[in-house]
Amino acid sequence: MAEIAWVNPLYVAGNGTYIHDIIEHAGGRNVFADKNWWASVIDEELVAKDPEYIIVPYRHGQELIYDGIMKMKEEGLIHGEIIPIDPDIISRPGPRVALLFEMVVKALHPEVWSEVCEVENLIAPRRAIVGDLITIYALVRNPGMVAGEKLVELSVDGKTLSKIVKLDPGEERLLDFTFTVERKGTYEVRLGPLSRSIDVSPTSEEVMSEVRKSIEESMRSYVDEAISPISSKLDSVASDVSSLKQDLDKLESSTSSEITKLSGEISKLGEQVSSLNSLAAASIAISIIALIISLASLAYAHHKVKKV
Repeated sequence: MAEIAWVNPLYVAGNGTYIHDIIEHAGGRNVFADKNWWASVIDEELVAKDPEYIIVPYRHGQELIYDGIMKMKEEGLIHGEIIPIDPDIISRPGPRVALLFEMVVKALHPEVWSEVCEVENLIAPRRAIVGDLITIYALVRNPGMVAGEKLVELSVDGKTLSKIVKLDPGEERLLDFTFTVERKGTYEVRLGPLSRSIDVSPTSEEVMSEVRKSIEESMRSYVDEAISPISSKLDSVASDVSSLKQDLDKLESSTSSEITKLSGEISKLGEQVSSLNSLAAASIAISIIALIISLASLAYAHHKVKKV
């Protein structure tokens, strides 16, 4: 950065001037810090330094310095941003150097300068219901001496809502931020050093849903407690039934073996009975034959006796 105090010839603010101090304290670097006091330089030195920012005194009717520097820029000799400042502010050291300092900060760090905003008050509801559209009011003020746009950022539950407002020096403005609450719990609202809390309750539907859920869980717990002893007894009965089934299976297996064995014995006995029946029939036949022979013998003997 450089400050041009005059043209034809060029005079710049060097080390030891209040302009140099303001540039340095505003976070800039005076490219002519190697010069002392108000120093005369040739055009080639300014062209060689080619500062990124160039401060020049300017007011309508006093365009000499401004026009000389703008001509060099139009000719492509220098390329930095030209910052015109009222000569009464830049050329006269006094209380208004604070205003000059703020202007330099605004030029060098516009993103920082835009956030320099005082929060006078923060108004937010204490309670809300999920789904409500909430409005937060913030009273902000430009504490500086330079008018311009200020960036106001409101943090809501970790999210940032921002607005850009144009404020004159010392001007206050009431801003409103709106958003919809989407969850139950506590919302933290912050703006600058101030913070507020919003307690968000669930909707009636959510409350009824939670009540139903609680009742269902209680009933489930009660039923589990009531059924647990019965379930234990059923498990015991099932175990006994399983044991009995195993015993029946063993008995069936044993009985089946005994029946098979008995069936074999009966079969053998049947064969023996069949054999005995055959023997009995043969004996009867022999007895009949013997009886016939006996009868025939008797008949023959009777016949003989008769003849005699």
